[in-house]
Amino acid sequence: MVNVIIPTYNRAELLPGAIDSVLAQTFKDYEIIIIDDGSTDGTRKVLSPYLLHPNIRYFYQDNKKQAAAKNLGIQKAQGEYIAFLDSDDLWSPQKLALQVKALDDHPEIAMVYSNQMIFRNSLDSGKIKYRPGILKSGEIFYDLLMRKFYCSTPTILLRKSAIDAVGGFDESLRNALEDWEFTLRISKIFQIYCIDKPLIWRRIHAEGSPGYHEIRIRNHSRILDKYLSDSSLSDSFKKAVLGKAYFSWGHLSFLDRRYKKATRYFSKATLNGHIGAFFAVGLCQLREVGRMIYLKLYNQFFRSRFVN
Repeated sequence: MVNVIIPTYNRAELLPGAIDSVLAQTFKDYEIIIIDDGSTDGTRKVLSPYLLHPNIRYFYQDNKKQAAAKNLGIQKAQGEYIAFLDSDDLWSPQKLALQVKALDDHPEIAMVYSNQMIFRNSLDSGKIKYRPGILKSGEIFYDLLMRKFYCSTPTILLRKSAIDAVGGFDESLRNALEDWEFTLRISKIFQIYCIDKPLIWRRIHAEGSPGYHEIRIRNHSRILDKYLSDSSLSDSFKKAVLGKAYFSWGHLSFLDRRYKKATRYFSKATLNGHIGAFFAVGLCQLREVGRMIYLKLYNQFFRSRFVN
């Protein structure tokens, strides 16, 4: 059986769509576990008809953010396989069928993930996230640490035994990069399988607030402190990881118009061999004009090559 964990917070309008996409799965041996993380928008009322379904369970907790909500779902799970679905995203009807088959056929694999379609308001505007050949199977830890791609939690299906081995989500990260850190731990000791086709529709929201960006930078730094302390990693690899991280932090600071911080981060990225950071440092000196130029270049050049 698959336990599908759906954490939600104040998404009463979008949550039914997520649930319906699970109910539409061609694979039927599943249970949905909804974790309401302290919603105040009438989520419980919207859920009322769904709670009559024999394969749906609902749990409420005070707001503790996504990592804690996912961990509560894991605690309530009783099946062999675990899947996660954010309450604003949607699954393809074949998602579970294809991924369960992959785990059944490959007992050496702990987790399977897929490509995804990203969209904002309309599914018709969706675009595939990763070009063919970017996503990988097998030992993917180093690619994940380098942030060449993500195994976004709505795309994954994994064995409950793998979670028992490495532990759940780091609740101190709350709702910023807790998914990345979790999949790093899984991929560090287990083999991973990729289905390189989009099996989920991932909703993209507006850029986060400056407060959220600061939390994201702090969490990213903490995670790198943990994993880059590994003496088996080469100095050149660590330098490349740090170069990309500093560029990412400069990017977020530039978005927030924190020009001094952006300059500092982009400069550190340059010292760590990041090519694009040299141009970004110059644009920071132009402040608002430079920011406008940067944003125009971002979608054409920086986004696909340097920011993930």
